[in-house]
Amino acid sequence: WLAKVAGQCSTHEQEFINQCRTRFHHIPWNASVTYELLSSRCSLSGHHLAMFLSTQWLYDDQLDAGLALIQHELGAGSCVVLVDTLFMMHLRLARGRQDHYQPRADNPLDQALLHGKVDCLEVPVNPGGSHWAGIQVNIKERTFGYRDGYNATKTVDKADLELLRWFLSSFGHDSLPLHSSIIPTPRQTDSNSCGVVLLSSLAAHYIQWVPWSQSRAAIHRMEWFLKISGRWLDLANSCLVNPHHL
Repeated sequence: WLAKVAGQCSTHEQEFINQCRTRFHHIPWNASVTYELLSSRCSLSGHHLAMFLSTQWLYDDQLDAGLALIQHELGAGSCVVLVDTLFMMHLRLARGRQDHYQPRADNPLDQALLHGKVDCLEVPVNPGGSHWAGIQVNIKERTFGYRDGYNATKTVDKADLELLRWFLSSFGHDSLPLHSSIIPTPRQTDSNSCGVVLLSSLAAHYIQWVPWSQSRAAIHRMEWFLKISGRWLDLANSCLVNPHHL
């Protein structure tokens, strides 16, 4: 993939390609790094780290690694919480077992919500099983928003909206609306960039990174590889024994 991009790139893009090739020599490809979001602990293998440099659709562990990096940049005191890609699946399972969500003492997200430390939740969703989009739950403003780089007019699926309202009602947030708005998101014209579009849109919104654009799709993939692999290497080199924590 890097060779293909190199054959049709600008001087600016060539700098990213050179950085990626240099980084390749420092990554222990048989290692795996464990990192934490407030909602879950996840891991990323060297193999899936390398797959940022391809036209492959992002897997959940790759997206989670990007979300964890944004959360890390936001800092420990942030009132914005990015949850993992399996969060909605876990909520569906919980709702199948109980009429009302029961906050857990050992769940950091539940405790943060109980103590009023969360103003906004960013929830990745996988509609249809082959696309990444995101739901923004602004608890402070009592609004829902939807980020989707492929479907410009799509809003939050009604079942997802109801599930999130069910979850948040257990924390005293029972006046959230029954509708959602569209959050302006860069348009993708390919079929494989949705995960990177979501990550870059969140990073642009919260930590002022460069917004995603189709013309810079390859650069965005290289930037995410470099940013995540840099953090990945810091963790892998900080201890002699896995897992490591992000």
